[in-house]
Formats: sequence, C-alpha cells, structure tokens
Amino acid sequence: MNIKIKCDCGNDISIPASSRKLVMIRDYLQNKFEIINVKVENNRLKEIEIQCRNCNEWITLNFD
Repeated sequence: MNIKIKCDCGNDISIPASSRKLVMIRDYLQNKFEIINVKVENNRLKEIEIQCRNCNEWITLNFD
C-alpha cells in the first residue's frame, strides 16, 4: 500500500505502507508537509491537521 498526500499547489509525497505494519507518517513528510495540530479525546485520536509547507494550505483528517 501507499499513502499519498498531494496539495493543489503540486506539492506531493508517497508514503510506503507495508501491510500489517506501523507507519510513522511524520517521518515521511520530507519537509514538504507538517502536522500542525493533533486532537486527542479520552486517549483516542480524533483529528490531525496537515499543512503544506509550500503554500500553507491545510486539511483536517477526522478519525471518528
């Protein structure tokens, strides 16, 4: 599997994800993107905000 992050400005990365293995997404952001906010409630991940370092646009990923 691969996890792809692509911004409208053309900035993109592809993260290799082996089946049944842990993927440290932060380690693959390659100075192209950054995690700017993480929301945890009751010890469960709720949201992650990822921002493009090229144009500063961002997206929130919700894990409800």
